[in-house]
Amino acid sequence: MKKLLEPFYILTQIISDRSDQIDWSSIDSTDWENLYTTAQAEKVAPLLYWKLKISYSRIGLSIPEVTLDRLRISYSQNCSRNAHLYRNLGEVFDILDDDIPIIVLKGAAIAQTVYPDIGLRHMQDIDLLVPEVKLPDIVKLLESMGYKPAIPDFGLDILDLLSNQVALIKTSFHNIPLEIHSSIIASKAYDYAVPVDWFWSQIERFSCPDSTNGNFNSTRRKDNVFKLTPTAQLLHSAVHLTLQHGAGKVPLLWFYDIHRLMQVFEFRIDWELLINKAVEFRWESALKCALSQTRDNFGTNLPDGIIKKLSRRSNTHVQKIVEIKQKSPQTRMEGEWQVLVSINPRHRLKLILVLLFPTFSYMRWRYQIQTTWSLPFFYVYRWLDILSDGIRTILLLVSNYLKSNCQKKTSKKGSLAPLDPKTTNEK
Repeated sequence: MKKLLEPFYILTQIISDRSDQIDWSSIDSTDWENLYTTAQAEKVAPLLYWKLKISYSRIGLSIPEVTLDRLRISYSQNCSRNAHLYRNLGEVFDILDDDIPIIVLKGAAIAQTVYPDIGLRHMQDIDLLVPEVKLPDIVKLLESMGYKPAIPDFGLDILDLLSNQVALIKTSFHNIPLEIHSSIIASKAYDYAVPVDWFWSQIERFSCPDSTNGNFNSTRRKDNVFKLTPTAQLLHSAVHLTLQHGAGKVPLLWFYDIHRLMQVFEFRIDWELLINKAVEFRWESALKCALSQTRDNFGTNLPDGIIKKLSRRSNTHVQKIVEIKQKSPQTRMEGEWQVLVSINPRHRLKLILVLLFPTFSYMRWRYQIQTTWSLPFFYVYRWLDILSDGIRTILLLVSNYLKSNCQKKTSKKGSLAPLDPKTTNEK
């Protein structure tokens, strides 16, 4: 009988260079199709193509032509998109004053730093960290380049309160989302937010891929453009994944970033500094969660005893947030609840009010409203939609509670089952 292999398992083995542990003879065309679908969902299709090319030449894989063509297209399209993003990033650097320091964050920094090819790492947008005092001036300069707000204001300054960034977008052949951050993980409204000062002290020069000569084989530097050091980058990637988004809701790609950071910068990561800062910022649980899942996915080597050290010093409140966010919400209300428990109590009522009564501009954008007279009807529609989602959430909670209760009773009955009289007598 054929041994069934989960596509997620096959995927993690291939991209972590453990393809020799896979029984390739047991994989048929359906498995290849599922593998491609999973790779797309996990944002690693370009990387899978690259790895399969290496494995194909090494062990002579028989890959269906349809699957290989799809992966090749994913890689080519990602190369084109990333080239466009870096080209626009270079234009942003050119227009900003040389006295404004900029840190390139997340995908744009990682793709250029730890991947052998800029087309291997899927990038949704560009993230930049700038000094808070310079943020309004930078936004004005970017608007002069054609960037516009990606989302209208909800009202009650909620975006300023809950978001640590200004989200902009430039419409072109490839839409270019650009997020300008003034803080590193979250705004001050969140319980796990920290001052950004230490991260500004952990920087080194960033080399931006340059297409002046027609390709991206060369790079260029500017004295005011930086990236985080490997230690700071690892801490930021881990905490952004687990606290800002939730480990159960992010693609495999984000865990692979952490895996690659530890591979490429094995001798540059200061683990003692990393742990000390995680403890100081109350991020021990977030770092432990990210490192544990990265190891489970890719067999990543971790320093001896690091998980135990982080476990012993975990902050209870932040650990609870990490656990809550690790679950994928089944309804929109459950997702909003995950946000509510993460922010300071004094800001929760404001968020609830804004969700119920957003601004006219947001309503027009959200529901594509063309006429002013129909606005009141869309507010009613929104409230009914929230009510419907709330009822669905309550029903799910009741259902989950009853299932859990039933399982506990079944388990208890099994543990209290009477002994067989014959067995008892023999004893």
